[in-house]
Amino acid sequence: MTDIKSRKTYNDLLKLLKENADRINSKENIDLSIKIAKKDVLMDLNDKKEGISAPQLFKVDRYTGLSSLDMDYTPQQLTLYFSKETALIALLGIYSSYVSSARQQQQNYHYLLFFSPDEIVKMLAEGNRDLIESMFIVKEEASNELRSIIGKYPMNELMIMEISMSVKLQTLLSEHNLDKISLILFKVATEGHTYKIYEQIPITVVTESPFRRAIRGFRDQEKFLSNLAEALSPNGAILTALSTLNKKNKYAEADNILKAVQSLYRFVIIGDVQGWFGFNRELMNAYSKLVNSSKHTERKRAERYKGILAKLGYA
Repeated sequence: MTDIKSRKTYNDLLKLLKENADRINSKENIDLSIKIAKKDVLMDLNDKKEGISAPQLFKVDRYTGLSSLDMDYTPQQLTLYFSKETALIALLGIYSSYVSSARQQQQNYHYLLFFSPDEIVKMLAEGNRDLIESMFIVKEEASNELRSIIGKYPMNELMIMEISMSVKLQTLLSEHNLDKISLILFKVATEGHTYKIYEQIPITVVTESPFRRAIRGFRDQEKFLSNLAEALSPNGAILTALSTLNKKNKYAEADNILKAVQSLYRFVIIGDVQGWFGFNRELMNAYSKLVNSSKHTERKRAERYKGILAKLGYA
């Protein structure tokens, strides 16, 4: 493929790979284990001259971060080199892990969802095709859940909470006989001619969570979860109010809704029942603040908060 010209952008590269897939030649065996030679980290290589330097996006922690009790690599800077086949696998992995993009404070951010290192080790160690397929099905649903709210209100705690309490994800875990799934959401932004990782957000969804145990006394757990997911939908009253926090037309009740979500976060993540009470209290405060307003739109929002409380209380 030496006659293929590229502008050296990721978008252009992926487009060219797709258009010329039938012309790509690859060696039969690819070894993804890592070797260290002096100050170089080699993947699927015996010599760095045989491969290419890893693109900037793969140079995590500025080449550092390898720790060992009996070796002195921790303070050193090591350069990562790939074989061409490994580079292709890595780039396609990034492409398949793309979730969404959002613009915040004059900066474009891109969100990528990956399996956590322990999940990757588990899949590679077991080599179970059915397990790997199940993990990817759940990961794809997690990407869909995240994608649905990032454009509306890219708030980290809310994203984690939405994933953790999602009925659909927990149901999928049960259907595929999975106890949990651990993921990492990367928040990446362009910086000059390269990319910088701004945040790494861990996301873990478990079948039997503290949250699940905390709602065992509720009359109808599944109905409660369904109603809660509906209340936190991207176009629902709660996320709509949160989306105005940093705008000139900020809703009068926006601060109350933020406190409500923060309380609910404690309830969902660690099963703290006081968080549930705090959520109800702040939602009621939002209702009280708007119910007697002279503005029709505010009174309408008050009724929506009342409706949320009524549905969740019934369940």
